[in-house]
Amino acid sequence: SIAKVIIHPEMAARRNDIALVIVNEPFNLADHISTVCLPPANYASPNGTICYATGWGRRSLFGDLSQRMKLVSLSSLERELCEREIQTKLESSVMCAVGQNGNDTCAGDSGGPLVSRIEAEGEVYHQIGITSFGAACFAGIPGGYTNVARLREWIDSQMRENGLETATYIH
Repeated sequence: SIAKVIIHPEMAARRNDIALVIVNEPFNLADHISTVCLPPANYASPNGTICYATGWGRRSLFGDLSQRMKLVSLSSLERELCEREIQTKLESSVMCAVGQNGNDTCAGDSGGPLVSRIEAEGEVYHQIGITSFGAACFAGIPGGYTNVARLREWIDSQMRENGLETATYIH
């Protein structure tokens, strides 16, 4: 059960789109249920880094929500390229990723993880983003993801304030 939900105090549309959920009991981990590490503070995903988003979002722009969790392969996109592509200035707490061949996240995927391997950290996946917003589904337009590394200081401070160990999510 949920003990506490902590929403970023400066959360707004397309900015600081993050909340922490503190649970009463640890999850039961198994072969197909595991944890994910968080990236180092202020880590910047190099342009073109392969990452994966998962969710139960729509399978087409106006379609039904998926009955199964879906996985989509995306590529991270440098801020300047993304801002040019979507013609919008982005907050520092936002990163971009774009799919190939019409693959994308869509409505209903928001809040889901965006993960990738970080070269210096080995073969371990890190949650570099949280699905946040997009202009259109499946149109080859970059989507916005909350940049977890940019918010590590806030995450770490909230964990400490709630008596939780930050080492549990660091590789």
